[in-house]
Amino acid sequence: MGQIEEQKSEVLGHLNSNIKIDLHIHSIGSTKRDENLVPESTIDNLNILFDKLEEYGIGLFSFSDHNNFDKEIFMAAEEMISKREKKIVKNIIPGVELNVKFDDSPVDGQLNVYFDAKNENDLQKIQDVIAEKCCHIQKKEFLTEKQLIELISAIGLNVLIIPPQTKGKDHKKINGSATDMTRDFDNKFGYFFNGAEYQKPRVEGIFRNDLNRINMPYGLITGSDCHNWNIYPYHDEKTREEQMAEDPKKYFTSVKMLPNFRGLLFALSSPTTRIDRIINENNMNYIESIDINGEKILLDKSVNVFIGNNGSGKSALFQNILKDNSKINKVPEYYEKIKKINGLSFNNASQNLDITSISQNEITYKDSLIDDVVNELKLNINNDDFVKSVNSTIKVIKDVVQQNIDFDNQKIELNRFDFNVKILDDKPMFYPRIEKTKCYSKKDYEDVVTKIKSSIENIQDIISGLSKNLLKEDIETNEDIQNLNKVIEYLEFLNKKYSLKFYEEKAKERMFAKVDSLIGDKNKAMNSKRNAKEKELTNYRDSKDKINNKVKGFIKSKIAKEKNKNITYDAIRQEHLSTSGGIAVSKPDESGYEFEMHTKYHGITLEKGELIASIFNKNCEKFELITTDEELNDSINKQYISPEAKNGINEIIDAKKEKFINSYSKTNIIINNSYDSEKGSTPGEEAKIYIKYKLTKAENNNAIIMFDQPEDNISNKNINEIIETINAIRDEHQIIIITHNPLLAINLDADNIIFLEANKKTKKITPKFGCLEQVDPFDTTKLIIDEMEGGENAIKRRFKFYNSTEGL
Repeated sequence: MGQIEEQKSEVLGHLNSNIKIDLHIHSIGSTKRDENLVPESTIDNLNILFDKLEEYGIGLFSFSDHNNFDKEIFMAAEEMISKREKKIVKNIIPGVELNVKFDDSPVDGQLNVYFDAKNENDLQKIQDVIAEKCCHIQKKEFLTEKQLIELISAIGLNVLIIPPQTKGKDHKKINGSATDMTRDFDNKFGYFFNGAEYQKPRVEGIFRNDLNRINMPYGLITGSDCHNWNIYPYHDEKTREEQMAEDPKKYFTSVKMLPNFRGLLFALSSPTTRIDRIINENNMNYIESIDINGEKILLDKSVNVFIGNNGSGKSALFQNILKDNSKINKVPEYYEKIKKINGLSFNNASQNLDITSISQNEITYKDSLIDDVVNELKLNINNDDFVKSVNSTIKVIKDVVQQNIDFDNQKIELNRFDFNVKILDDKPMFYPRIEKTKCYSKKDYEDVVTKIKSSIENIQDIISGLSKNLLKEDIETNEDIQNLNKVIEYLEFLNKKYSLKFYEEKAKERMFAKVDSLIGDKNKAMNSKRNAKEKELTNYRDSKDKINNKVKGFIKSKIAKEKNKNITYDAIRQEHLSTSGGIAVSKPDESGYEFEMHTKYHGITLEKGELIASIFNKNCEKFELITTDEELNDSINKQYISPEAKNGINEIIDAKKEKFINSYSKTNIIINNSYDSEKGSTPGEEAKIYIKYKLTKAENNNAIIMFDQPEDNISNKNINEIIETINAIRDEHQIIIITHNPLLAINLDADNIIFLEANKKTKKITPKFGCLEQVDPFDTTKLIIDEMEGGENAIKRRFKFYNSTEGL
């Protein structure tokens, strides 16, 4: 029925467009109720009405006469549409305004019912059934709810029911048919009612407030309720001035749809994406069409969804769009081949298109983008504290093991050492043995130097950290700055003090080492000059010193081993191992998104199994029980050690330690939306927020937004949230999506569905395109049902107020 003069290809498909609608116009058919208002609204005066419709840019209209349908005037209007030189008015759909009183409501009023008529027989059926069922209805009489259902069932066509705003007895007041209908007929929306009509702008807000209580989509559309075509779009001569004063420019609803019943159905089932969309016509950053094998695929300036089986050429097309617009340097050789075989070319509205894209798997492997963002935001994590704590923990573990081994070795050495106590002549020697200093122990000194050096490093870290804090915006008062500066000055004083002490002790170390060296050399030189008695005495004293040192060492080792019995990993971890820090968070940008960079060690407790298992074998349950070098060697995990690290146990432990540090210092990025309290704590949530972040960043320009299978790793719930974000920007951007998920076609209410099918042998692509409501040259929704898993369920959920999708 009717003419479709939309932008189209002869073969491939149709795109819809924004058209103004008026589905509430009366004709001579309303004589029984309004005989004084419609005497001139006749077939002979259709030219007057069409002149007015063209003046106001009406693309789709309907005669909705009171309890009456006139097939003759409807068909005359259809014929005039085809003959008018201006192709502004594109179609008419059959309708009727019925007087109805529902059983469960005290309110009575009118309902506009529109029919999906396919041919003249359908029109005849509408006329005959309405004449039969409504012939008894007088001006103030009504159909019951049962009679309404019987009328619709008898006609047997798909219908849309829209309650209009009507006037009460006093034309200056709005009857309950606007607000009372929504108040009393809550349960009818989505079952009987598919939308609502208003005539006065101030009523729209009342409608929206009342209808917001109903948890399902609804559409609000304007209707003129014109009875006298001479003064269209106003009701009648009597109320003309009042209406002009309230709405001088006479606003009409604009709907993005094909101008037919099916287009209206899709519009009312997704009003937010269809009704009163304000598309940015000044945006020239879009692709007009794509040539494939000589066929022209038209693209909508809004949402275009590409579907098709794997290997149909969707990703090849996606990547070649990016390459042709210099967004990537090259595409895989196979995609180049697909482009050449199919003669792919892209017809852009302007040169150097701006494009924001997310390629397939980019959400999962988004390191390159994250690196760019991290560099831009200067996010950085200092792992020094973690590294020091791991080093300290490993050192304690090594010391425990080494002390146990030393005890075992010294016990063995002590058992091997043979020393007999002798009573020797203690006469002075001519070449005496020079004793080394008793006040110096190299081991003790090394511990002192290490502690001083560690203190210096800690102080330097504190100074560095406090100096950075001085640059932060949260330090606002001069008093804060002065106090911090005093702390820094004192710490710098301590740094100098300990530094001097460090170098002083280093100098002592060198001095004592030199003295010991000189003493050793002198004793060696004098030994050749000693007589036999002096040599015996010297050797005895040397042996006594050795046994004394071994006994002392054994006692120390024994004491250390006894202490080690009470040492546990948990105790070492709590004292030495720190996993604080390891996180850096950017400040939220203007859209509320922040980047959180954190390490693997951030916020976790490194249990024994994690750190110990990285160094020791699984069969080494307690490192503190290792007592020999052989046991240590057997217990070390030598897996994944580079050849150069196999020189010794210490080298292997150090290599394993570095591997552990590197592993736990690796960073991950989470994108949070601080305004919505969203946090990417799971792969699906992270992917969702990542997409929403990219979409939000694209709002600042008119970039084309391209997604290749954004549904990967994302649940349907999260996909619906992404759909909401896309809907918020779809009028400002051309959006191109490749998907296998029907939700991104149906729930998103894509403006254009492009289906690609490729010959497996020749790689030739056969394309189709069209809006969702299209039925010719192919039925788009049927294609989605046939080609997309879950497509039928998605369509049924959208049109849940119908018992089936048959005939849609």
